[in-house]
Amino acid sequence: MTDTPAGNRKKIAIGENDVALIFKEDGHVDLSFPEISDEHVPEHVMAALALSYAVVDEEFFAIIQDRFAQQAAMTLEEEARERNAAIKKEDGSVTTPHLKVVS
Repeated sequence: MTDTPAGNRKKIAIGENDVALIFKEDGHVDLSFPEISDEHVPEHVMAALALSYAVVDEEFFAIIQDRFAQQAAMTLEEEARERNAAIKKEDGSVTTPHLKVVS
């Protein structure tokens, strides 16, 4: 990827057999798929097709969002536990951080 004069915009080279899903700010999704001439659909194309389906199926997309939120919450909780663990000082005393993450 390369920076363009606009600063935060990027150019991505898409090869002849590559697949791209571009999620636009306005909610639209642009799809770029290679031409497939036989009955075999390559795995990377099938993955993109499944993702594009998930975007337009509101119920399926809600399931994905819920699962993502659960996973993100678990990761945040693990990090919080590590941060909130007792900290041993050089003199042997134990202190805990004054801030704790509560979910």
